[in-house]
Amino acid sequence: MKTPVVAAVLLLLPNVAAAGYARGQVGLDLFYAESRDAQPTDGIAERLAAQELGMRIRFNGREIDDRLRLDIDYRGREPVGGDIQNATLRLLYQGEISFAVIKDRLTVAAGRFIAPAALLLPVDGLRVQLSPVPTLHLSVFGGRRAISISRRNLGFDRIRPAVGGQVRFVDGALTVEVAGAYAEDQAVLLKGSADESQEVTEDYGSGSLYGRLTWRPIRSLYVGGQVSFLEQARYILGPSWNAVELDVDTFNVWSGNLFGDWRPLRGVQIDYTFHYQRATAYRAGLRFEEGGPLDEDQAPDFLEHRVRFGWRPLDLGWIRLRGRLRDRPDRQERRVGVSVRADRLGLRGLYVQGRVFYDDIAFDDDVEAPPDLDRLWWSAALGYRNYGLDAQLGARLLERFGNAVSGRRFNARQPGEPDAIVDLSPFTIQTQRILFLRAFYSGRFYFGGLDLERNIEDNEFRVVVQAGTFMEAAW
Repeated sequence: MKTPVVAAVLLLLPNVAAAGYARGQVGLDLFYAESRDAQPTDGIAERLAAQELGMRIRFNGREIDDRLRLDIDYRGREPVGGDIQNATLRLLYQGEISFAVIKDRLTVAAGRFIAPAALLLPVDGLRVQLSPVPTLHLSVFGGRRAISISRRNLGFDRIRPAVGGQVRFVDGALTVEVAGAYAEDQAVLLKGSADESQEVTEDYGSGSLYGRLTWRPIRSLYVGGQVSFLEQARYILGPSWNAVELDVDTFNVWSGNLFGDWRPLRGVQIDYTFHYQRATAYRAGLRFEEGGPLDEDQAPDFLEHRVRFGWRPLDLGWIRLRGRLRDRPDRQERRVGVSVRADRLGLRGLYVQGRVFYDDIAFDDDVEAPPDLDRLWWSAALGYRNYGLDAQLGARLLERFGNAVSGRRFNARQPGEPDAIVDLSPFTIQTQRILFLRAFYSGRFYFGGLDLERNIEDNEFRVVVQAGTFMEAAW
């Protein structure tokens, strides 16, 4: 958006290029949820409520022929009442100023930025990017970790160093990227109920490395893969709950995936994904006595295959068949499903969509008394998308074939209770039978949204209202 004065000058001087550009976004949202229990547990109120305010601020500014840049990205959440309150989040993910010393060749930046790493790594420091040739980009960074992996601001009372680098090669349809980093972090071993000073925390350092490749050999085929290596943090509990140690495992594969997306014909899509992942942190075991044996738990990892076939018959909408096979140390999780979306219904912008999935959970033979975790999940919605508006009205159901898990009514001596899907857990309505209304509008200068979920069987609902504005200027 140009101001009238700037626009007049540019019309009078058509050969003069714009010297600067700025773009910004501010968004606010209000979250409210309420849950009522007809048979509350002793000591827990019949009615539970939560309220939160959220904020997102983004800004990108360029000046001096795109050589000077300022980038800001802030996200915050504030509990403003209610019986259940989450922790306050005030996180500046990016606040960086950069300057191209040699345009398209050498850039120096300082401030807060998200460093290239296998896990989230916000850094306060300095980074330098060098491009000796147009296809090769080298960068190094150094500073201190600003936000922990658990999304907590880290103070300057203890500097936790973070260093690393990245090599990126881009040549047409081929992109190859390798990055490595070392950083220290703070792990929360035992969380306090309200006072963070009562928590048990420990600092540790670990390295990470990842490699990524994407390639489009022909227009209809897109393939790629990534492998990540980490030094994993693990928890050791014992001999009591307040005696906690933190160890760091060896440098090993944390995740890896391969994917292919092939569109041989217009209206036909076939894709496959292979994925392997280990947990970043897990409880290793319980030490029964000092120097005694350690009862090791299995590291929670999985190996997964996903296949999807999509077909758009007569250009009326998409039919997608999906399958997933996930191998865990003690079981196999098999998912099959179909989703349908029809968007040519005679009225422009009107569409209907629905999906059905079934999960078959098969435990290994050596697992004693395996729980019944099979589930059926479906949803259906009528929607309209046009003139910047996307709205849906529909229903969703998750049917568990075993006992429900309740966050409000649970007795360790009676693990089979409750025996029906009621009061599953406050404010996790998407795991229940719900009616939902979702709407989002985006205009030239502002946007707004509404997300409402209402439990069909219980006195529980959740609503999120969002509003914001855009800013764009050139001079």
